[in-house]
Amino acid sequence: MTPLTTPVGEADTLLHLVPPVVAPHDDLRALVRCIASDPVARCAFVADDGGALLGVVPVDEIDRDLLMLLAPGLGSELVTPRQAARLAHGLDETAQRLMRSAASVRLGDTLAVAVQRMSEHHQESAAVLDDSGALLGYVALFELLADAVVTPRPAELREARRP
Repeated sequence: MTPLTTPVGEADTLLHLVPPVVAPHDDLRALVRCIASDPVARCAFVADDGGALLGVVPVDEIDRDLLMLLAPGLGSELVTPRQAARLAHGLDETAQRLMRSAASVRLGDTLAVAVQRMSEHHQESAAVLDDSGALLGYVALFELLADAVVTPRPAELREARRP
């Protein structure tokens, strides 16, 4: 198990260095392709031409929009006025209009800080940024939790070695 006190930059097995990235002007089709290319991320990271993180589009935002576009009668009672305005753009909706602020950490931040930021932003992954704000990669909540559940703890290893 990787302790939550581990700096993000040292969590080699939990740090993804190739995040799914879209440009601000990319449309809904590009967002769907991007998110589908890396289901672990559960989002698309929106970055400018220089690689600086601008925001994130979580997969749950896309799910609702696609459902309404493909099956307009389903779930219509769940649509807020904001979502209805977005749906008016249809497949031409852009990443910039859909994005929200991203949970983010630096390489020196601990995994515990990453979990805290994901919780604060209600997101399933946190962007990893360099000191200039450029996107380096991401860490995913599911993988952090899976690592804690699947990897034996030192006490469990000692117990397993006893005759």
